[in-house]
Amino acid sequence: MKKIYWLALPLVFSGCSPLTSSPYDGKYQLELTLHEVQTNLDDLRHDLNSFRTELQIVEGRLNHQEGSLAKNQDTEKP
Repeated sequence: MKKIYWLALPLVFSGCSPLTSSPYDGKYQLELTLHEVQTNLDDLRHDLNSFRTELQIVEGRLNHQEGSLAKNQDTEKP
């Protein structure tokens, strides 16, 4: 029974952490970082466009309210 543990031990350690790093690890990590930055930029662009749209909606509502108030004031004048 103890022999099985000794045979499985190298498999356990080799699966948990790499013993050496490959030259592709740095490139892979850079690609992941660049992808994350690109995703964050896309999210920011989307948020900015959403904010602009909401601002235009609020501006339109404000203009409509101002127009309604001006119209009401004109009709109330004797």
